[in-house]
Amino acid sequence: MRDVEKTIIDFLNDEIEDIHTYSDAPEKNRPNEFITVEIQNKNEDSFISKSTVAIQCWSNKRVNASKLAHRVCSELIKLVNIDYVSKCKIENFLNFPDLQGKIPRYQIVAYVVTTG
Repeated sequence: MRDVEKTIIDFLNDEIEDIHTYSDAPEKNRPNEFITVEIQNKNEDSFISKSTVAIQCWSNKRVNASKLAHRVCSELIKLVNIDYVSKCKIENFLNFPDLQGKIPRYQIVAYVVTTG
């Protein structure tokens, strides 16, 4: 089965070239804006993988995190242009600040179906 997390990270890094996407939030040399991708739930059978994915958009201001999240949403719908991605549906979009680090963040929850 395909690595959905890596697929989304690579896709966003290609489509949003000015802001980097990671699997984990950088601890050192943290940029002002960045994106993280994390699988929340995954069900697979022989041919189909169904994943719930959290995409978090981090920034120095809440309004910038929101703008970045909207930008990510508009790119995510293009994920289906990858031949093995049959569905990408935005299921949730919310203000999700990092309370520990007091960093503005928005979270997008997407449902992604892949084959092969």
